[in-house]
Amino acid sequence: MNSIEITSPPPRRILPSVMCPPMALGLAALLVNDALRPSPTSVEGWFGGLAMLLLLLYALWRNLFLSESLSLAREEIVSVTAAAPPLYVARSANLYGWGFEGQRLIIETTCGRINFGLGLNDRETADIIHRLEVFCGRPLIGPDAAPHV
Repeated sequence: MNSIEITSPPPRRILPSVMCPPMALGLAALLVNDALRPSPTSVEGWFGGLAMLLLLLYALWRNLFLSESLSLAREEIVSVTAAAPPLYVARSANLYGWGFEGQRLIIETTCGRINFGLGLNDRETADIIHRLEVFCGRPLIGPDAAPHV
């Protein structure tokens, strides 16, 4: 067994679940109203509204159904860091609230850094770190997390 598969559930943040359905319904109603009007409407505005509607539906779908999965080889893993959610005064807090940022694990590999785990809570983060340490047979977090040679 040279590789391990780790998964993260969907983020399931409150903001997209509450905001996307009414915003999408309102935008869809405006688009239908503009399409049924006898006066000509700006094509760019209609396509812009359609793009915004698709973005809202994607944010809702990503928030409720998109889970992450990652397969790592034992030789690739260098270290793992548990990251805290961003502060609500930071720019990234806005993207965190919508479920687009806020990965809980930072995995250093021989190929680079991987941010992983949008839907992980503290317990699940600790469980994955423990699984990775058992899989590698060495500590991956803290001062003893030197690269394995």
